[in-house]
Amino acid sequence: MFKLQRLVQRIDFVSAKHISLLNKRTKFTLAKMDASETCPIQRPTPILLLNTIATKDVHDKQDIFDWSNKLQSQFSKEGYFSVSINMTLPDKEDKEPLKTCYQELKQATSELSFFPPLMISSGEIAWRISQKYVSNRPVSGLIMVEEHQKQQPPPINQEILDKFYPTSEFEPHFPLLMISSSSSSVPHFLNGWIDHINLESTSSHHLFKTIIQWMDDIGM
Repeated sequence: MFKLQRLVQRIDFVSAKHISLLNKRTKFTLAKMDASETCPIQRPTPILLLNTIATKDVHDKQDIFDWSNKLQSQFSKEGYFSVSINMTLPDKEDKEPLKTCYQELKQATSELSFFPPLMISSGEIAWRISQKYVSNRPVSGLIMVEEHQKQQPPPINQEILDKFYPTSEFEPHFPLLMISSSSSSVPHFLNGWIDHINLESTSSHHLFKTIIQWMDDIGM
């Protein structure tokens, strides 16, 4: 058995700027997992996983945490250090939830001080947060995958999504991948710049194999 060093911390992040503007705080969990000591190769590119949590159902939350943990474990076996962030979405009173999520994600990752990561975001809202992140912060690549839940999540109202979590366009100067059941989910400004793989399963095992194969194909 390989040794995994895992640190999970519950963060109640509050900044003076957020207090003055929003008078609230957003919570998220951050989990780090080192590369396995038994892996002969230690990969230089860290993995950054981003999930958003809109549900209050304990079982759905645990399902997201378990999925992230399994994915991290598989990356660890292959010599990758990874960080998983599961972010609870701001309350409805927050008029700029995308800005709130981005600021907290930026704060969390800036404290890690690591090499530009391969970012993997799961679900439409996480895609929007990751788009804003990569438009302002250095990354080695971005992968957007459909949300994983045992129970099919309710569809997101597109008008509400665009209003509170608008698309952040960026210059695509790094590898991009969308793993989804339809190519129509690809943001319009990335057409012609992003690889697309049809989704067969969102299980951590299948997703990991798909991602590793794509990384090998592009020489990452």
